[in-house]
Amino acid sequence: MSGESTVGGIARPRPLWLSIAWSIGAVVAAALVVVALSMGSDELSLALKLFPGAGAPDALFLEPLAYRSLYAVLGGWMAARLAPRAPMTHALVLGAIGTAVSLAGAIVTSGHEEFGPGWYSWALVVTTLPLTWVGARLAGRKMGT
Repeated sequence: MSGESTVGGIARPRPLWLSIAWSIGAVVAAALVVVALSMGSDELSLALKLFPGAGAPDALFLEPLAYRSLYAVLGGWMAARLAPRAPMTHALVLGAIGTAVSLAGAIVTSGHEEFGPGWYSWALVVTTLPLTWVGARLAGRKMGT
């Protein structure tokens, strides 16, 4: 199915390649925003000496978990809003990619307390997909679906 676009009130079929490119672009754009915001927030937290370092109490890792959670919701919302069709699917693809990246990070940092407490990495693995789903649901309400 190639979808449709409306030009001058006339529905015209959208080429399949364009729908695929738009779908990929929606997920990539949302992922780039989430990564940029996460890295920017990390840098700001470091500059303000708020970001927890090695040996910091576990509770200090709630701050980066909170803003990464917010960004996961934003990413799901954005992927859904930019999707040419099937907004939830696009958000869940983003969530699956985020979960896979988080899982890789959790595995690599497992047992290395200098990267923070183990629960933090695993919390990202567990929360990413549900939070992108929430973002897509919020986008659906805004779009009236």
